[in-house]
Amino acid sequence: MKFDPIFSFCNGHFLNKEGQPVTCAGKVFDREDIPHLLSLDEAQAEKLFSALKTDNVSFIQWPVTWEAIEPEPETYDEMYLANLRTVLKKAEDFDIYVFIQSVCINWSKALGGLGAPLWTLDAAKITPQDTAESQEKAKNTMFAYFWSGNQIAPDFLIEGDTLQDYLQNRYIEAMKHTARRIKDCVSVLGFNFISQYETGSHPLLTTNTTNFAEECFNPFITKFQEAFQKKHGHYLYLADLIPLHAHKNLATTVQLLWEDEDANDTKKVALLSLSQLGLSSDPDAIKNLPLLQELQQKGVPIFLEIPKDFTLNPAETEKLSGLSYFSMASRVSTLLT
Repeated sequence: MKFDPIFSFCNGHFLNKEGQPVTCAGKVFDREDIPHLLSLDEAQAEKLFSALKTDNVSFIQWPVTWEAIEPEPETYDEMYLANLRTVLKKAEDFDIYVFIQSVCINWSKALGGLGAPLWTLDAAKITPQDTAESQEKAKNTMFAYFWSGNQIAPDFLIEGDTLQDYLQNRYIEAMKHTARRIKDCVSVLGFNFISQYETGSHPLLTTNTTNFAEECFNPFITKFQEAFQKKHGHYLYLADLIPLHAHKNLATTVQLLWEDEDANDTKKVALLSLSQLGLSSDPDAIKNLPLLQELQQKGVPIFLEIPKDFTLNPAETEKLSGLSYFSMASRVSTLLT
């Protein structure tokens, strides 16, 4: 089932179906609320979206995890996916548009986070001890394998694939399967390629924040987008660059990721944080940021993420007209009361 795009990007602007520029003032949920949202039922979803709509929210990032989708290799949790579809159809009732946000915090729940399933550690032959040091090392190693396994473990093969290709292919297949199960949800605008990831570390790893975008991130998001293009050509994609906060030349990174994109028909948007850009919540400073203006002139569409410790009053929010952004939603427990 294919839909005509509800929104698109052109020359750095977010456009509606009529081709008019619009501002996406959206919400993202606190990481502590993600486990609750993964198990939300239909009645709770209706209450949540009603509260969001009352607050004039029309765009959100809705969290999913690889583990919830594929708890065992090539075995999908169809009950979870059916419930996800029900929740997203409820968002449709309130005219709330959704980017699916695949979160990967500390790699896995087994390492004190949320994201990848336990079997990925088994596949990589990693058995962390129940200590902070061991779990930190396991997390860094798994992210390094995911992004750079072909460099650090080229002879580690699973079913004929290198460990990096195996992990990335299974992840992308899980997201594609999710897309198949929610294909009739017109509220879904697209996917965040991967959210709240880390670049990883390993003694053999030579990739750093200077070349991570070119050698690791760009090939991955290209493969992800190509996998989705045939059946889900209307989707838009958020490229979460917030984890690259240590990058010395963010403008170069963003331009690299969009150098092959047609500014009149791009499908992906850079997600950047105000804190990453070294800014306060002063709207004038945000709009006048040279980097932001430079990237917009080059046709790179940008969503800003406003950290939860930044607050904007209505007058300040009005000043952001023309910029698309996600700010932190109220806690789910508050929205459901």
